[in-house]
Amino acid sequence: DAVEPVEEFINHGKEKFKNNNKVNFNLRHAEESGLPSKTYDIVIVLSGWHWFRRTEAIAEAERILKPDGYLIIADINIERKAGIVKDTMKIIKRNRKKYKVDSRLHINKKEQRIINFPVSWIGEWQGHNFEIKDLYKKSYRQEFDREEWIRRLGTYRSLVEFKKKHRRKTLEKIDRHLKEHYEDEKYKIRHELSVVVLKNKN
Repeated sequence: DAVEPVEEFINHGKEKFKNNNKVNFNLRHAEESGLPSKTYDIVIVLSGWHWFRRTEAIAEAERILKPDGYLIIADINIERKAGIVKDTMKIIKRNRKKYKVDSRLHINKKEQRIINFPVSWIGEWQGHNFEIKDLYKKSYRQEFDREEWIRRLGTYRSLVEFKKKHRRKTLEKIDRHLKEHYEDEKYKIRHELSVVVLKNKN
């Protein structure tokens, strides 16, 4: 079962898994998933915890997990020093200001972190009786051509908050900039995956 609050991304997921009828997509929020209680051995959150109302989300994870089930939270960050990424983020930042996009992210960027997870999150998980079983990060490089990079940005957290028409215009501007300033080649972009594995001790 997959839970996603944005219909556009539900449709994207259905297209990705069109040959796999074992995945059920639910247009719901993580804080109120509608999934059955004490049913799941594992709940996975990928690049989503910073969007959640965390107290409600962890209570919902506790509700749907079996006792001793696992909550796995993963986040992926892109290194912003590379030319293509740096230019991309500058355009996104300018357009956030232009289109007056307010952030819904529930995160304090200045807070101390342990392998990219804010220490307040770790305290909240432990406070809800989730025991940390593993905590690690892995760096890797992923190759994109220009079109692949633009498609990747379509689901990037900094653009998700844009209105659909503003997101499209921003992606078009990025595409024009890359055509003008970079050769049509493959870009190797460094990513960092951070993962925490939590055991439900409730």
